[in-house]
Formats: sequence, C-alpha cells, structure tokens
Amino acid sequence: MYITLPGYDSYADYLGERARGGLTTLDSRRDLGRGSALFLINAATPIDDPPVPEITVQLLTKGRVDYRADFGEGRFAGVKRVGQFDVTPPDTFCRFEGRGTPELLILSVPWVEVSSLADQAGLPARRSLGKLHSRMWQCSLVDSALRQAWDHAADGGPVSRLFVQAAVDAVLARLFVLEDQATEAQVQRATGGLAPWKLRRVIERIDQDLSEELSIAALAEMCQLSPFHFARAFKSSTGKSPHAFIIERRLGLAARLLIETPLSITEISLAVGWNGSSNFAKMFRRAFGRTPSEFRSLR
Repeated sequence: MYITLPGYDSYADYLGERARGGLTTLDSRRDLGRGSALFLINAATPIDDPPVPEITVQLLTKGRVDYRADFGEGRFAGVKRVGQFDVTPPDTFCRFEGRGTPELLILSVPWVEVSSLADQAGLPARRSLGKLHSRMWQCSLVDSALRQAWDHAADGGPVSRLFVQAAVDAVLARLFVLEDQATEAQVQRATGGLAPWKLRRVIERIDQDLSEELSIAALAEMCQLSPFHFARAFKSSTGKSPHAFIIERRLGLAARLLIETPLSITEISLAVGWNGSSNFAKMFRRAFGRTPSEFRSLR
C-alpha cells in the first residue's frame, strides 16, 4: 500500500523526523551552499517523499531495492541497483514502496536554484523536470559528481566549495539533458517520428552535402538509430523516404542554380550529386515537367 505524508518546510526536516522515528539512519549531512545539501542515509525501508520545496536525486550506493513508485509522472517498478538514481519533483507526494535496506547518497536542491540555472541556460520555465520523474536512471557523470561533491564538501575550504558548486551545477545540467532525452523518447513513441532537433540536424547535413553520396547509415548514426528505424522515423516526420527527400532537395537546388547562376547544366548536375547530365535531365524533367534547358529559358 502506498504511503502519503504531510508536507515539510525542507527535505532535511523530513529526514530528521524519519530518523527520530527509527525508519532511517542519517549517517551524515553536508551543506553545499545555496540551500543545497547532501545526505548519506541507511533506510530500514525505501523512502516515501512528502511535498518539499526541493528536488532530490537519490543515488543508491549500497544494497538493492525491489520497488514500485509514482512520482507524479506515472507508476514504474523494478529493481534499483548500485549506481542507479531517481529524481523526485518539488511540492509533490512521491510514493515509493519496496523491499531492501539501501544506503543512499541524496542531493537536495531548492527548486528556485534549479529554475535559476535553467533560466541561465535559456530553457523554458517549468514546475518540475517532467518525464525525468518517470523512471530510474543511471549516469556515470551524476554518480561521480555526487560522490566527489560529498568528499569535497567535508573539506570546507574555498577551492573545495568552488568544486562542490560546480559539481552540483554539472548534475543539474545533466538532468536537463536526461529530461530532454526522456521527452524525446516519449514523442518518438507517440508519433514514430524524429525529434525536431534531430530532424533539423539531418536536413542541415543533407543540404550541406548535396553533391556527395549520403548513405542512410551515416544519417542514421547521427540520430543514434539503426538505418531501418531511422528511415521509418524520417518518413513519419517528413512524409518521404530519406532517398526521395534527398532527391527533392537536390532538384530544388538545381532549379535555383539554373535560375540564379551561369553554371552549365553539366556543372550543375555535378554540384547536386549527379555524375551524368543525362540522368540529371531525366530526373529534372520528371520533377518539373521541363528539361533543365527549357527551365532555364523561363527565367
């Protein structure tokens, strides 16, 4: 059965009450500045998080947990293993039940600090990190940054404080990237198409290399997809196969060159990726209803 708890003024207050109730051993707390903190805890049972003004990143450092959870973005379940972490949103009942006695390294950051960093990066305002709260994650950068921040926070010197601040910002920046990936994956599942930024990059690459023989494999690699899945996603986004789209862009450029430049038809055919002007003329006439010479005479 899921447990819900009343809200607290801070995540630290909640952990303190949980420790007093014997449900958690709060091994240590290290303040990181700007309201952020790291906590090392041993939990007798997995933690249900009440509404607090911070987000938390809960990295499992020892043990394992069989769990079911709901952080406001849908239920998910599985086995949480060392190196995996979840991210709880601010001001939200986060339900978690499971079996295990985990050791957790937990970063808590006031949402106002997260929003400030997002604003500096030019990201849109939001009230949470969206689909980032819908599953467990594993990231070597987050793992390493949290552990090093924990070690340097114990020093307290000016250089260590600077390092800790940079480590927290690096973790948050990585969370923004993971949020984009989670949102993109959801869009792809819903539409079957490429994410807008991936489609834009592919089209830019096509337009830059119209004189070259672009392989589907090379374009698919840009999107980290197999050629089969890339071709299917590309057609879903554009309504055309990659090959048909490339031909269309080549012919469009050829038409502009015929109108705007004195280049010969042979030179234009080479500039847009055809080795022979006769094949180019055949494809051009099929697309525009006129030969290249006839099309040029219309200008």
